[in-house]
Amino acid sequence: QGVEKRIKAEGKALSDCSLDELEEAWQQVKQDES
Repeated sequence: QGVEKRIKAEGKALSDCSLDELEEAWQQVKQDES
């Protein structure tokens, strides 16, 4: 999944991310895929 890859690439775990961070990553992934 793109979001998880992006977060792991930043050296974070999904469980460490706030909802804001997850939302931001999700928006970036959607842009990458479009």
